[in-house]
Amino acid sequence: MISDIYFRLLLDSINKDSSLKQNPQNFKDFSLRDTERDVAIEYFSYLIEFVFQHNPQSNMGLSFGKDVVALNLCDFFRMITTAETVEECLFATVSVYHILGLSPYPVVYKGLKVSSVAIAFPYEPSCEEYRRRFTSEVFFAYGLDLFQKSVSEDVKPIRMFLDYPKPDYAEQYQNLFNCEIIYDSPISLVEFPSSMLSAKLPNHNK
Repeated sequence: MISDIYFRLLLDSINKDSSLKQNPQNFKDFSLRDTERDVAIEYFSYLIEFVFQHNPQSNMGLSFGKDVVALNLCDFFRMITTAETVEECLFATVSVYHILGLSPYPVVYKGLKVSSVAIAFPYEPSCEEYRRRFTSEVFFAYGLDLFQKSVSEDVKPIRMFLDYPKPDYAEQYQNLFNCEIIYDSPISLVEFPSSMLSAKLPNHNK
């Protein structure tokens, strides 16, 4: 299951992108194609494919990631951000993310001084580069927003590893994340100080 709010937010980002000269297919027309599948997930996937077919170097993941904040999302993610700490929020996301029916999985490692969040595609070993790039941008932009709102506006990652080549708009990564970024890595992963995990979330609600 996935709330239609995700593709509505993505449509907003698409409408703002001047590099896209065509409009994607309407959801109502699209949903007539197949009533057996989860049409919302299929349409969301179609929109991502549409963007990168028309602009392979699109930075849509970053722009969409800035809109994907808890208050704009479905009740599922609003619930997760009522956790008491960043650590509880991240591990709750990992434990129930599969409910959304999406293939990328977040993986959290808690170290003594440095912790990390990785993005894995366990059932899609040959997942297209643009899908991996889009997914990493959304997850990491969302995570940065979470940290900056719960810890400090000055928070930044220690280092990022990305499992795709350096994009044409790489300077936007540097401006947003402000850390060392290593491309063509085996997996997409962001490292941050473990001390951030104990930060209280502003939306905590017992």
